[in-house]
Amino acid sequence: MKDFDVKKIVAEAGADLCGIAPVERFDASPAGFHPKDYLPGCRTVIVLVCKFPHDAIEADPDTYTAVRNAVAARIDEIAEKVAGKLKEAGVNARPIKSLDVTLDKDRYRGPVSLKHAAVMAGLGKIGKNTLLINDSLGSMLWLSAVLTDAVLPHDPIASYEPCPDGCRLCVEKCPAGALGSEMMNQRACLNHAFARQQDGKLSIRCWECRKVCPRHFGLASN
Repeated sequence: MKDFDVKKIVAEAGADLCGIAPVERFDASPAGFHPKDYLPGCRTVIVLVCKFPHDAIEADPDTYTAVRNAVAARIDEIAEKVAGKLKEAGVNARPIKSLDVTLDKDRYRGPVSLKHAAVMAGLGKIGKNTLLINDSLGSMLWLSAVLTDAVLPHDPIASYEPCPDGCRLCVEKCPAGALGSEMMNQRACLNHAFARQQDGKLSIRCWECRKVCPRHFGLASN
């Protein structure tokens, strides 16, 4: 295996942030959704972040959907580039796309939960809105990941609190009543927030939990 600087590779591929977690942090993953279920021999999870444009918060649904789709395509392309570079360096690697989900026991899940992987990689904490909140980007971010069998230096888990003391704005303002417990009522959220367009594609109609969050611009915003 050749020597390589994975964070340099990630930056050159175009990601805004990167966090690295050892696979041992994922021991509590649900059966079938552990990194080793997706890449046997996985030793490290690299989580990639792209900024979500702040202007999208006040956009109309069609614009917000287009922005979301563009950011998702960008971060997926970055994950493919990073995985390719790692393979060139002589290690096995597999990207996890941001919108690659399947239905499991009435919940949609990705091969590995990207939000939880980001927590394990030191990129933030999950707020009451069930979104990842990063200290500098707030909830205005989008995630993908790369699994690899390389052993890499890892990042410490973040220690800050994602939500202001006593804040329940997202819980109170959620039109679907989907928030307020440890797990979001995913079905209620999906039924309210997503609509099927004439071409069959999904359109996002609600992002109130992101919009009302006092930390959507980062911890310094409140």
